[in-house]
Amino acid sequence: DLRLLSLDQVERIEILKGSQSTLYGSDAVAGVINIITKRDGSKPVEFLGSLSYGSYNSWNGTAVVSGKTKHFDYNTGYTSFSTDGISEAKEKVGGDFDKDDARQESLHANLGFKPTDRLAFKPFVRFTKFDGKYDGGPFADDILNKYEATLLNTGAQANYSLKKGSLNMQYAYNQSDRVFDGTYGKSTYTGKFNHAEVFMNY
Repeated sequence: DLRLLSLDQVERIEILKGSQSTLYGSDAVAGVINIITKRDGSKPVEFLGSLSYGSYNSWNGTAVVSGKTKHFDYNTGYTSFSTDGISEAKEKVGGDFDKDDARQESLHANLGFKPTDRLAFKPFVRFTKFDGKYDGGPFADDILNKYEATLLNTGAQANYSLKKGSLNMQYAYNQSDRVFDGTYGKSTYTGKFNHAEVFMNY
């Protein structure tokens, strides 16, 4: 769910057209959208913070601490977003529907350890919580419906540079939990995904 990623921590997005199965696995038959998050700073300790306010009582705040030394780098941060929102089902004229608010909180930590010029180890963890309200359908207000979603993404990468290429190992674990609670009862969904691979570029 792309809504669970914090835009403040996205460094760049690569869009690769055509088959990319050689580098990204058998599912990458039509193309790849690679979202690359920010990793480290240029000094041992750097601070970054932002706070913004907008329509519908919308707040967005970010605090990040990052740094880089000869053998170690890190990027850790917290992002919070909240809005009173608007009704998802309100008609253009008439009606007195309640606002469907939303909130998002996100924590992340990217670490890097490079004991030698050729070997690098990079563990990471990201956790996002997203919750809010939703209506019963088009032009159907519902003050009871609410949902909550959490996403845990953790794992590690290891890279060893060769004279003509590199050996790469990576593992990732993803767990997504969603709860919808409202007029018609409570529904819970959970998904878990493990991914591990070893490949060499030459």
